Amino acid sequence: MIGEISLLPVLIAVIADMAIGALWYSPVLFGKYWMSEMGMKEADLKNAGKYMAMGVLNSVIMMTVLAYFLKTLTITTPDAAIETAFLLWLGFVATGTMLSVIYEKRKLSVYGLGVSYQLVALMVGSIIITVWK
Repeated sequence: MIGEISLLPVLIAVIADMAIGALWYSPVLFGKYWMSEMGMKEADLKNAGKYMAMGVLNSVIMMTVLAYFLKTLTITTPDAAIETAFLLWLGFVATGTMLSVIYEKRKLSVYGLGVSYQLVALMVGSIIITVWK
C-alpha cells in the first residue's frame, strides 16, 4: 500500500509543513514567546540547520503515514481529510505529546504551542494529499 502513495502530494505537504513551522516559530507569530518559554536566546539558534534537517525527515515520515491513512480510509473530500487529520492528531499527537508535560514537567504553554502547530500542519497536509490528483 505504501508503494501506491503518490509522492508529489506528500512532498508538497512536507514543504507546506516546513513553511507553516517556519512562520509559526518566527517572530511574526510565536517565535519570541516560544523562545521565552523555552529559556532560549538568539545565540541558541545558531546551529538550527541540523535540527531543520531532522524536522524535514520527521515531516516526510509524518506526511507519508498520513497519506497512507487517507488512502486506506479512502478519504476523498477536504472535510473528511480535516476530520481524519484531527482524529489522528487527537489520538496520537496531542495525547502522546502530553506525556512530556505529565512526566517530564514540560511547560503546558510549550506543549500547547507545539501541538497546535502539529494540528495545523496535519490538517493542511491532509487537504493537499486528498485533493491533489
